[in-house]
Amino acid sequence: MKASNTSLGTNESPNYGVSDTVTSLSIGGILFALTVGSMLVFADTVVGEIVIALYGFLPIVGMLVVGGVLTLGYYVTTKGLKNNSNATALAGTLITVFAYGAFGAGILSPYAPSIYNQAILLAGGGTCLIGLIAATVVYSTDKSFRSWGEKSGKTFLFAIVAVGLGSIIPGSIGALIVGVGFVLVLIGFVIDLVYEIWQVASGNRTPIENGFGLYVAFTGVFVHLLQIALEAMGDQ
Repeated sequence: MKASNTSLGTNESPNYGVSDTVTSLSIGGILFALTVGSMLVFADTVVGEIVIALYGFLPIVGMLVVGGVLTLGYYVTTKGLKNNSNATALAGTLITVFAYGAFGAGILSPYAPSIYNQAILLAGGGTCLIGLIAATVVYSTDKSFRSWGEKSGKTFLFAIVAVGLGSIIPGSIGALIVGVGFVLVLIGFVIDLVYEIWQVASGNRTPIENGFGLYVAFTGVFVHLLQIALEAMGDQ
């Protein structure tokens, strides 16, 4: 898909211009900011403690609960947008923001609040870099990334299997397999981010749908980089 000279659209959708792209990015950015704010609000509260308890009981339990709520939020939002139901779309968006906020709170809570902001900035910068690289690849090639949505879904399924196995295998081997599942989830969100950027470039959806899709994928990458940043800073 080659970007047109007058817009950020493509040969398939030359009328999907800069303003539509800016709208999608703005929606995604606002939702992301609200999510980070909710992470900080929920951190060191019962919300974060519940998430920690779920993953502490069995990693697969936490993964299924958090992933299930995120999936529900995504489904309700997309259904509302496709049916032009603002109330349904808003409800689904709030569910998604809450799920990501609660998960982020569970990630932050075990660490000292003094490193929260720095870790968030590091993870946010890393996610932006990944997004920039992905956007460069999408907009500079004729390649279609339509199949990458399905690829991300399959990657998530492999991640669930890995975390499930790791949860029932004791000792360091089980922990290693859970770690593999963690990496697969991160890879799945990176693949999904490429797919969502391609959706923006192709103009197959409305700017609002694209904005929400970008938000879900971007935040998915962010929360996993946040775990890495906190772990690295916490060991210092």
